[in-house]
Amino acid sequence: MANPYDYITIAEGDILHDPRSPHNFLPTSLKQQGRKLLWTAPGYATYGSTPTNNDIMYSSCATHAYKLEEKIILPPNMQKICEKNTITDHQKHYIAQYKNAAATIDHYFKTNSPNNRNFENAISNWKETCDELVENPYFTDGWDLPAFFPFYTNACEAAYKNFFNKKKQAQPDKSSLWNSRLQHADQMHDAWIQMFSHVTSPNNTPFPKCLWYHKYYYVYKKQQPELWESFYHDTSFSEWGKIE
Repeated sequence: MANPYDYITIAEGDILHDPRSPHNFLPTSLKQQGRKLLWTAPGYATYGSTPTNNDIMYSSCATHAYKLEEKIILPPNMQKICEKNTITDHQKHYIAQYKNAAATIDHYFKTNSPNNRNFENAISNWKETCDELVENPYFTDGWDLPAFFPFYTNACEAAYKNFFNKKKQAQPDKSSLWNSRLQHADQMHDAWIQMFSHVTSPNNTPFPKCLWYHKYYYVYKKQQPELWESFYHDTSFSEWGKIE
């Protein structure tokens, strides 16, 4: 089955209003407020824009065919919203997204990894994160369902490694160059995973988007490495803007 998403389309679509603004893909809207870590704008990775694979698509189709979303028990904050008389269209949409995604992920777990306790814990963490987000005071229209980390990170790693392997095959005389850039992509990905593991996940906060894809879009597709670097001025991510 063809993949309905690719990271280049996603990266391009994230440059929504000001094409020179990094705020759609840098976590500049992730703020510490009191004891809480909050997004003040929806700059996090989302479930709907996560590339899929055949196993995920199978679970998604099974969810639709067997109406598995109807069996999903809502977590407490979403349940409270449903019990109100003033539920908004955006809240309805978000909760519908949650039911469908939760049913898909649960089916995937039972079908592919029923004995994987780490995966099971990741599901619990994701469900709590989705529920916490509706309590965010900035939560409003345009805030979609957070991405599920195992799906998102696996797709990230597979895609960038596949990209560099193809480059090495096409240009064997530049193998050392592509190995160097693969190493840099690995370092970026590892740093991003550490942020998830030690910062966003323990706080039940949606994780930032994987910067490597946006870097790829600007450096390799748009061929504007200087524009990519310019996004990082006056941010804690200035070093990531470097090409080598």
